Amino acid sequence: PHTGEYLLRPENNDYVTRAKNRDSRHDDAGLSVPPKPRSWWHAEMIGDWHDSLIRAAFLTGEPTARAKADRFVDAILKSQDDDGYIGIYPKGFRFHFSGGEGELWSQRCVLLALLAYYEFTERQDVLDAVQRAVRLTIGQYGPGTRNYFDNPGQVGSGTSHGLMYLDVLEWLYRLTGHDAYRLAALSLYDDYSASKRINDKDAQLAKLLDPNLPFRGHGPDVMGFLRVPLLCYYLSGKEDYRRAWENAIRKTERHLGVGGSPMSGQHEEIKQEGQTPDLPYEYCSTFYLLHSLTWAMQKTGEGRYGDMFERAFFNAAQGARFANGKALTYYSADQRLWVRQRPPEGHPNPRYIYTAAHY
Repeated sequence: PHTGEYLLRPENNDYVTRAKNRDSRHDDAGLSVPPKPRSWWHAEMIGDWHDSLIRAAFLTGEPTARAKADRFVDAILKSQDDDGYIGIYPKGFRFHFSGGEGELWSQRCVLLALLAYYEFTERQDVLDAVQRAVRLTIGQYGPGTRNYFDNPGQVGSGTSHGLMYLDVLEWLYRLTGHDAYRLAALSLYDDYSASKRINDKDAQLAKLLDPNLPFRGHGPDVMGFLRVPLLCYYLSGKEDYRRAWENAIRKTERHLGVGGSPMSGQHEEIKQEGQTPDLPYEYCSTFYLLHSLTWAMQKTGEGRYGDMFERAFFNAAQGARFANGKALTYYSADQRLWVRQRPPEGHPNPRYIYTAAHY
């Protein structure tokens, strides 16, 4: 079935069933090991699809979509554990991991959907549920506890993605003004910057403070993490964060193609070596660049970030999709004469096709 239809079915909702992680185990050190290196990826899609559904339902007023959105939110709230937990891992297998996990990232994906729903409906029980879940999570990490990013057996980018839990903390701080969310955001970035084990290190503070150090990591993380030092600057006023943000933007500009999206290699990486006009760009990297630029416009009021946003949105983002919105090509290029999995020039990549759901 179509990916969206599959993920919107209640029986496939990992946040309710935790089905993908029923076979979690503990290693010899007592750390939790999920059954598959990417058991979180399915949950990311569930959160993202429902976030889109919720926003579209309320913006259009379409009653069937609204009913689906209501059912999803009610199911999540009903599944919330007594301690406040909302997430994809079973009891006894949460918060201290070894291996390929996505605890903070998968929580982020569903909590953003709930916060969007709250802003449309002003349902206090939804906001209360999010705050209970967040209070539980931020109590697990930070000063005097553990560094989330020091997972000793990381696989891929699941743990790195967790830095974007700051999206939730930023939103809650903006809604409530509670200082615990501000402090948790700063602490999370401190832990990420201090970690020796994290796989994607491009946005660590010391690296961003070096303007000559090129990006070379996972594109969606690099582009998404741009907004982290900017947020921390506005939360703390510390000048190092502002300099890190400015350096990050300058580094990003070195990677942008004519269409405004960062060019990458064949494996979702941002790379400076060998850049040519026919290098591809990845839709996730385009999206997270736009997300970071939206924050920059909101928090600085500077028009140059709007210019960068429009360049990427009207060229790279729209150029990679059908005019009717029913399909996009996950990998595209500014200079391109073909749409096929095995192009006559360049590296074969199955993502060079138009499809309704990812690739």
